[in-house]
Amino acid sequence: MARRWTARMVWALLAFLTVPGMLAGCGGKKDAEGVLQDLERKAKSIQGYRAEGTLTIATGAHPVDYAVEVKHLKPAYYRVSLSNAAGGIRQVIVKNDDGVFVVTPNLGKTYRFQSRWPENQSQVYLFESLVRSIAADGARVFEAADDGYVFRVKAEYQNRLLSTQKIWFDKRTLAPKRVEVLDADDRPLVVLVFSRFEWNPPLRPEDFKPDAAGEKPSSSAGETAPASAGVEYREPLWRPPGTELVGVEKKPDGSYTLTYGGAFRLTISAQPARAVEVVAPSGEPVWLSGGAIGVLTRIGELTTLRVTAGGVDYKLTTVDLAREDLLRVAESLLAPAEK
Repeated sequence: MARRWTARMVWALLAFLTVPGMLAGCGGKKDAEGVLQDLERKAKSIQGYRAEGTLTIATGAHPVDYAVEVKHLKPAYYRVSLSNAAGGIRQVIVKNDDGVFVVTPNLGKTYRFQSRWPENQSQVYLFESLVRSIAADGARVFEAADDGYVFRVKAEYQNRLLSTQKIWFDKRTLAPKRVEVLDADDRPLVVLVFSRFEWNPPLRPEDFKPDAAGEKPSSSAGETAPASAGVEYREPLWRPPGTELVGVEKKPDGSYTLTYGGAFRLTISAQPARAVEVVAPSGEPVWLSGGAIGVLTRIGELTTLRVTAGGVDYKLTTVDLAREDLLRVAESLLAPAEK
């Protein structure tokens, strides 16, 4: 009888020691696949989110900080605001049932078009875009910390200098905390630090209109934007090899047109920004490394990039220049002169 009781005690002791161990194993650190599954489930289950943060762009001579505000409501409502108080810059991307709008409120400028954005581009400030970039990289590197998760994946951005990105997520809420986009030497050229991220906030479709929160320009159509103080003559600091400037046309108001020929054909025009709504049947917003948001359209063989910056409307057109090279020309055109 004593031997039987001892055996029962041994089994009870083993059960007492083993069950907590099993539970601890179940609640241990997750691997990359487990965390990715959690992130994908989160992206599917939420109805929307609101985020704020600071975006630092270090692709130019000096780093520039932008305040970022993001609102998203399923299925496809977005509003992204990018502003730099020191430079007096504010641009807003809005997507609703009527299309995509790129608005520069202080200049009274609106571009409107139909687009698959943001599904067709990687976006550093959108949760679902970050999750897609992780899922798409089979060679992703994962690290679990005490308070969060870190993924290192391939960067899929239009700027060819950006090769890798690191993404930090909060362990408890799965909200993104920080994103660094690195060059080939692991130098962070774009850094986004989220100061606020709220799941399922009280958003309505009415919040995603160009005139929401004063984002629709109040200037009369065709009126020169009051912030415009003339047009500074600029030539792009970079152009494709074999492409030469073959013509310059200047007007009394400072407007000018540059014509390039040779290996590629390219026309650049600049004029004082006007408070008008430019409508195109289709297009896509493109984020230039200097912080400006442009609109890229293509009709037949003609590709056009429109961007408003510094009180000036720029238009770049080409029939044979690659998309990446056209964006690089635009970025070098808008780049501040090094002192």
